[in-house]
Amino acid sequence: MQTVLSISQGILGILFALAGLAKFALPTHQLGKIMHWTAHYPESSVRFIAISEIFGGVGLLAPWAAGSLSQVAAFTAFGVASLLLLAFFHHLERGEKLPMLFVSLLLVMAAFVVWGNLG
Repeated sequence: MQTVLSISQGILGILFALAGLAKFALPTHQLGKIMHWTAHYPESSVRFIAISEIFGGVGLLAPWAAGSLSQVAAFTAFGVASLLLLAFFHHLERGEKLPMLFVSLLLVMAAFVVWGNLG
């Protein structure tokens, strides 16, 4: 059980850190070609999401790498789950089924990380 929890936490941390870094580092015109939804939001909103994702990734990876601080990981995973829930409703509104499926999978993983670190 602990192994699955660690792997889930690591995957979420890496995905969120990389996604946030991409949104933060790439120019807006390039980002719009990769992540189409970014073209519909102000750059400041996209950068805020990027910073939130980077912090979420670090908040999941640091306790995972240290092998302690499970409550920090649990609260970070709760924040990540909140971002994922917002992303799910965004994709639902746009009728994007494949992104909804991917976000749903990540949401289940985040909920598992919360439960596993608090339980």
